[in-house]
Amino acid sequence: HRLTRRDPAGLFDADWICRLDGMGAAVSDLMLVERDDLVFGRSKATGIEFVQASRGKDDFHYQLRVLLLPQRGAERDFFITPAGTRLLFTRKIEGVYHVFESRRADATQRFDPPLLAPVAHGYRHPTMSADHRLLVMEGLAPDGRVALYYSRRPSENSAWGEPICLEKLRSPTGNRGDFTPRLSPDGEHLFFASDRDGGAGLLDIYQATLDSLLPPAE
Repeated sequence: HRLTRRDPAGLFDADWICRLDGMGAAVSDLMLVERDDLVFGRSKATGIEFVQASRGKDDFHYQLRVLLLPQRGAERDFFITPAGTRLLFTRKIEGVYHVFESRRADATQRFDPPLLAPVAHGYRHPTMSADHRLLVMEGLAPDGRVALYYSRRPSENSAWGEPICLEKLRSPTGNRGDFTPRLSPDGEHLFFASDRDGGAGLLDIYQATLDSLLPPAE
């Protein structure tokens, strides 16, 4: 299903996109890329592969392209940037989450073999801005709940700075905290899940204006 809305300040409605049965494998981390293609992780006997399904005239059809060959099987939290040239995911190594990044020159090619991203370990669900200089992730806060952290870098090939908690986003309510950040393609909004008061009582989806959460970039 896809969530859409007509009014930027309104609620989202869910509408059906396509069926993913018949894939012969479990799928996860589905994302739309520029409204045309559906990309997702797919479990294989040899690990997790990242694939792309092209949209037909009326629906997605199963002309799949493998974008990233099967990895170890411990990958999760896939994220692809709006231009489709950077792929991020987390891999759990000896009980600790590590962020990996894979690149490609353009959206018609396969991704290069993933490399360990130059960012602190222990964070997951990475989401990156379109200019590749802002990273938002989830991590464990000192109070034992999950919180969202951001990291910046001066250029797209530099090492990431130390992750900093988005304190303005945190709520004193909720037993579990804030999860699964996703930046909007234009970089203006941050979507996330939270069990804070005011929702249905489980993990509800929230939206925040990014500029209101971050200090000015240096």
